[in-house]
Amino acid sequence: MKGFLKIIFWVSGGIAVLFLMFIFFFRMSMEGNDTKLEEITREANVYVKEKFQKKMTVLESIYDSGGNFPYFDYAAKVRSDEDENLVFFVFYNEKTEQLEDSYVSSKWEKALQRDLTPYLKKEWGTIENLSVFYDERVGYKLNIDANKIPEYHQVNEKPTILFAVPRKKDSKDEEHFNKTIDFIKNQLNVKHAHISVNYMKNGGILESEGFIKDF
Repeated sequence: MKGFLKIIFWVSGGIAVLFLMFIFFFRMSMEGNDTKLEEITREANVYVKEKFQKKMTVLESIYDSGGNFPYFDYAAKVRSDEDENLVFFVFYNEKTEQLEDSYVSSKWEKALQRDLTPYLKKEWGTIENLSVFYDERVGYKLNIDANKIPEYHQVNEKPTILFAVPRKKDSKDEEHFNKTIDFIKNQLNVKHAHISVNYMKNGGILESEGFIKDF
């Protein structure tokens, strides 16, 4: 009987250890390595002082546990105090083996979203979750001076534009979609883009199909 209890004790202890190890590695996979988080924060503080003429403030470091960003796992979030509190990333790109930033893409994303929002509200009524994305490395691709950035409509780059309409589909929505594309092309002078419109409200899907187009 005592032998059986010992076996139960050791098995239970082993399971507890495995469970604690699982919790530890799960937290590591979600939260990242503290040393690497501290390292990117230190490096970002030096980087922004050397690269930018404007005042920049390093806010925090993040770990991309979900694989959402193709160029980094660890990054520092930085605020440009002179750009309406624009937030961008500073990160170490393992492919180029250097520190880089997403300042140009973040600046264009914010500007395009600002210019597009009033029209979308006028054309579609209420909209939700408007998001605009440029490639994080677009500034390096085009060799842009971070202190002399052109406007988004002065370059031939392709953003991704996503938004949701919080109602059921209407018979006039295809016309709204085509007019939105015309506005982006001819009024905002963005000649190429990927645009997707979904029908969602508070995270719930209202229609199985929306509108999508590359131009």
